[in-house]
Amino acid sequence: ETGLAIVRHRYIKAIGFTGSFKGGKALFDEANKRPVPIPVYAEMGSTNPVFILPGALKERREAIASDLAASVTLGVGQFCTNPGLVLLQESDEEKNFHEQFSAKIEQTNSGVMLSSSIRQNYVHGIEKIKNTLGVAVLATGKEEGSGYRAVPSVFTANANSFINDNSLEEEVFGPSTLIVRAKTRSEL
Repeated sequence: ETGLAIVRHRYIKAIGFTGSFKGGKALFDEANKRPVPIPVYAEMGSTNPVFILPGALKERREAIASDLAASVTLGVGQFCTNPGLVLLQESDEEKNFHEQFSAKIEQTNSGVMLSSSIRQNYVHGIEKIKNTLGVAVLATGKEEGSGYRAVPSVFTANANSFINDNSLEEEVFGPSTLIVRAKTRSEL
């Protein structure tokens, strides 16, 4: 409601927005209802895909696992740069990477989200992905404390499941990521 009120105000001549697709689309639609429409500059619903190739895992598997866990959980995943999607090719290094990455996530405590509605959306997104055919839970963090806390969650799916279910492309805003495993480089 606050965002819509700002868009409607006669002195506002443009809008900048970072957030969900649904929120940005609502602002865009409202901006275009004005007698003289105003521009909306938006960054919305990004999953920020990260590709990790076998050679990189062979050279720096432990560092990548550590850095990726830190990036997924930074600010309780409430950054536009949160890597919500990780794509990698099946390999011996990849199996060890999963173990190291999972261990880092499992050591991470839940964190406080910006509001109860953001947490509710996160929990809804996690439940949706958890119940998607072809998706498995790889790791979850520690749940502690109360309030608007979110537990880090990592899921995995094969490339075929990902390709055949567009819902897996949707952003889950918070400390989570989906690892997509491809059999070959061309599938990746």
